Amino acid sequence: MQTPKSGKPKGIRLNERKREAIFFYVLIAPFVIMFFAIKVVPFVNGLYLSFTNYTGYNYGRQAFVGLKNYVRVLGDDHAMRALGQTFLIGIITVPLGLMVGLFSAMLLNKARRGLSVFRTIVYLPAIIPTVATGLMWKIIFNKNEGLLNFLLAPFGIGPINWLGYEHILAALIIMMTWSSTGTLLLNLAALQNIPEALYEAASIDGANGWKKFWKITIPMISPVLFFNLLMGIINGLQLYGQPVLLAPGTNGVLNLPLKPTYTYMVHAYQQILGYSRFGYGLAMIWILVILINVLTVIVLKTQKYWVFYGGTEG
Repeated sequence: MQTPKSGKPKGIRLNERKREAIFFYVLIAPFVIMFFAIKVVPFVNGLYLSFTNYTGYNYGRQAFVGLKNYVRVLGDDHAMRALGQTFLIGIITVPLGLMVGLFSAMLLNKARRGLSVFRTIVYLPAIIPTVATGLMWKIIFNKNEGLLNFLLAPFGIGPINWLGYEHILAALIIMMTWSSTGTLLLNLAALQNIPEALYEAASIDGANGWKKFWKITIPMISPVLFFNLLMGIINGLQLYGQPVLLAPGTNGVLNLPLKPTYTYMVHAYQQILGYSRFGYGLAMIWILVILINVLTVIVLKTQKYWVFYGGTEG
């Protein structure tokens, strides 16, 4: 006689792989939700609003205007002038930043004693917050009581109004170059990864220091230089905080930069926050996004001519 089966429903049996999968998705769920909430949704919404006449007060009544905002940006003399000024600043500061980062790393790579201390001192400008950096340099550039004019006075120079119209661009370039040591650690790691045997072989062949630099050092660290160049271009086109913090006035991030340092992002923020032209300002930002992507693709295409990976041309 067969024993009757229990009326209890059978539980769902999961093998170990399925349990791990469920556990994995439960763990990443908060990140995915937050990513969509604070990244994807604003991203899509911002793109949509750039095609509307949204002003911040007419969210339920805004009208779709098509490409009108984008056409308006391209015909805006102030926006195009600000974009040109941004390019000018980038053309100067990006190469300077690359050189400062590289040669700082080369100096530290030669150091033997106190390397960690020197590395910290040189890298310090890169980790100081932008606001603190701007306020510090604003004090240094002060015409009457600034440190820079104090140091130049014994040479019969000055006092120079660094924060005035004529010299504000030079002041901005000095400040940004001082802060460009963020590439130091990457450069130093790349330099320390170059085999000493290559330099020894070059010395045997009679190569001097300059030839070693161009024929060994630069090719071997070219992937890192390429990455730094790419990030420098992207960050340079988004320049906003430094010009604002050096601008005349005491309102901090609300100051309006002088014309030589009036960048594209400053103009975009003025349109959005100053004049409540959200649709127009977002169109400006999306044009910048497109421009950054175009320049990124162009730079990526050039890497096959000068970037070397694992001893072979990229």
